[in-house]
Amino acid sequence: MKEFLKKLDLECASKLSKEKINELKIIPLYEEENFVYVLNYGTKENNKRYLEFLYGKNIIFKEIQKEEFERLYSCIYPDIKDITLEESIINECIKINVSDIHFEIFDGAVNVRARIDGYLSLIRKIKISDYNQILSRIKLKGNMDIAEKRRPQDGKVTIKTRDGNFDCRISIIPTLNGEKMVIRILYKEKLDYKIENLNLLESQFKDLKKIINVKNGITIISGPTGSGKTTTLYSILSSIKDKDINITTIEDPIECEISGINQMNVNSKINFDFAEGLKYTLRQDPDVIMVGEIRDEETAKMAIRSAITGHKVYSTIHTKSGREVFFRLEDMKVKSYLIKDSLVGTISQRLIGKLCDSCKEKYKTKVFGVEREIYKEKGCKKCNFTGIKGRRLVCAIHYIGEDMKDCLKNINNNLELLSNRQMIDVCRKLLLEGDISINQYNRFIEGEELLKYENNKEVFI
Repeated sequence: MKEFLKKLDLECASKLSKEKINELKIIPLYEEENFVYVLNYGTKENNKRYLEFLYGKNIIFKEIQKEEFERLYSCIYPDIKDITLEESIINECIKINVSDIHFEIFDGAVNVRARIDGYLSLIRKIKISDYNQILSRIKLKGNMDIAEKRRPQDGKVTIKTRDGNFDCRISIIPTLNGEKMVIRILYKEKLDYKIENLNLLESQFKDLKKIINVKNGITIISGPTGSGKTTTLYSILSSIKDKDINITTIEDPIECEISGINQMNVNSKINFDFAEGLKYTLRQDPDVIMVGEIRDEETAKMAIRSAITGHKVYSTIHTKSGREVFFRLEDMKVKSYLIKDSLVGTISQRLIGKLCDSCKEKYKTKVFGVEREIYKEKGCKKCNFTGIKGRRLVCAIHYIGEDMKDCLKNINNNLELLSNRQMIDVCRKLLLEGDISINQYNRFIEGEELLKYENNKEVFI
């Protein structure tokens, strides 16, 4: 279905009315100089003569199943009642837990792609004229300049659905083909945030508990955007929120409201950033502080200072590993001895797609030198025919006790220190438990450059 949607020429399809397409059970896909390619479900002889007369070209049919026709038809002609087109798209995306929606102009149409479980999938094509109307409405709702098309703009809108109201962050940038828009959906439903739900190795869980039990110091979670850092932070804070302590968070934005925790939003419009929020939080007699992200030198120095003066601090940073956390803080001009004294833990993490439980296929093959039963992707309606439904955490957790602090003096010469080696063991566990396939395993190991930790031992399968 995705291949058909990629090739779909809306101008070609629009030569037939919505009603006629549904009546004849055909979808004109695209046309060339002498041919029109048409998807059909059911009989085609009468349709062929009609289409040859309409287009004045030869017709090439491609037979599809009823389900494929219905899904493609709904992508082109969504069932919209009393709501706008953008609300229809967002509602559809919320139902399948999409994180981001991309609107991109290519080849005279607008591709609507949704990020589902970390992967971008084409879900719809719309006309540029319809997209321009969407842009105007979104800009108005998000307090953006409706006439500005040359500069990037950011905004925020609230979308009403049957399941409640959802806040959406809007980013619009000018491109060669026109304005590209990305809508990030913020799910504020109360999820069950527990460290037990992170699916850690037993050794990792023990180290995380040690990190949590330390009364002061800083723990930094690293990883790219969309790697689940906020979920890990919320899970840690939820595990301690019922204790007799004062927990305050500084976030951009607040992604989930958690009872028993004081949560604060930064606001760039009034110059209220992480560093400013941290300064005022320290006057609130905090025991635990969560700083959404360490982005600059001032925030880094204040977070470290807070950890050294008796507070427990959690934060995130965009680096690939715990090792790089150390070096990034040094780049932000934090003295290395202060990092060693304050750092009590690092968590480096990624997310990997989980095989769909409804359609994954079991088979036998040799894995790590032993004949085993494992699983591979297939694809079904429940997983949007991707074979992937949901994601699993892959991480490396390092508790930095006194022994480790001494070792940090030689971090430049020790490749293993605060490394991502543990991710290999996590991936092996996920493979053997049927959560990921061999292809996913190999791609992850290679993509994260984990081979360097195995001293030429066989890691690939």
